[in-house]
Amino acid sequence: MQSVSISDQLKFTLNQSSPNISITSSNSELPLNEDNIIAKIFNFLQKKLELKTGLNVEITKNIPIAAGLAGGSSNAAATILAINKLYNLNLTEKDFFDICTKFGSDIYFSFIGGSKLATGRGEILKNINIPKLHFVLINPNFPVSTADVFRNLKIQNLPKINQAFLQKLEVNQPISYQEICQNMLNNLETVTTKMHSEINEIKELLLDNGASASMMSGSGPTCFGIFESPYAAQKAAENIQSNKKNYWVHTAHSVPQGIEIN
Repeated sequence: MQSVSISDQLKFTLNQSSPNISITSSNSELPLNEDNIIAKIFNFLQKKLELKTGLNVEITKNIPIAAGLAGGSSNAAATILAINKLYNLNLTEKDFFDICTKFGSDIYFSFIGGSKLATGRGEILKNINIPKLHFVLINPNFPVSTADVFRNLKIQNLPKINQAFLQKLEVNQPISYQEICQNMLNNLETVTTKMHSEINEIKELLLDNGASASMMSGSGPTCFGIFESPYAAQKAAENIQSNKKNYWVHTAHSVPQGIEIN
């Protein structure tokens, strides 16, 4: 798992006049009711810790919804951190881990961030030693349900990652740019590409525009290409966007941290 330089901005304020949570968003497609993971986390912690004051949350969405980019998970991680700070809860590292993993497998990673080898359900994290990477991300502007993808995943006979490469990750040996590009594998593509043929087309589009390698992110539909320089990534993004105006196209680079507080 890798944190990148694309993020939502969330503003949290206490609501002294109501015990409830109020969520607003710049994206009209984001659910603002009890289905939102931010509301689920607040309601859980309010009941568990007997919080008396409500919470207002303003979300500026820059990460596409249901895109395989952990946008919801990073929002969830920010919410736990904000509630801890605003309500002076003094949660321990174990408390954070327990709350994060109760609501999702990659929320704890979103909280910690950086470059990690994730095992288990995604909650067991080890540092890995990889260079700074430059990306172009493409989202075709339709959502994909992670639950549906995992529901249809057939575990038998799936390709396996190169074991020598995995061993280097596990013992935190330095990994080169070339090694990363040669060993990229996402088995969830076996499901999502059957649902949406555009996935393979987007991967090819990235390669045709100079990416050293391309892959679907998470359960999709966002795909990313890895580029040797920020200049190459920017040039590719501009060319792709000019020809695919209906796509969300964004450059990014790897970052060493997760949630940031301003």
